[in-house]
Amino acid sequence: MMEDVNVCNGRHVSFVSEGDAKAKSMVRKKVMGKERKTITPPRKPSSVAAGVELKGINFLKDGKDPVALEDSEYPMWLWDLLDEKKQKQKTTKPVNRQFHRKKNRDAIKLSNFMKDKKT
Repeated sequence: MMEDVNVCNGRHVSFVSEGDAKAKSMVRKKVMGKERKTITPPRKPSSVAAGVELKGINFLKDGKDPVALEDSEYPMWLWDLLDEKKQKQKTTKPVNRQFHRKKNRDAIKLSNFMKDKKT
């Protein structure tokens, strides 16, 4: 199992990029010194085997058709595009009354703050 460690805003965040089936379904995150386990659903395997030439995708005049890679070589966000729930969460906007009132109140506060700075 290979583990990558990144530093994000001064916090160490580690995640598992390769390994057995259990390691792929569980991701360990270390945020502010505390280690947390988050369970992620297993990814759907890609529809094309690694090393297969993907015909018809090239759009450059002198370019070559790309070759499919292993599933582990693609970024994690790419697999989220296949998840309908995550896509729906990103596209839906809150339409409840409290959201709009808070948004309007924040806009008024910002406007008042900017008016005070000009004088």
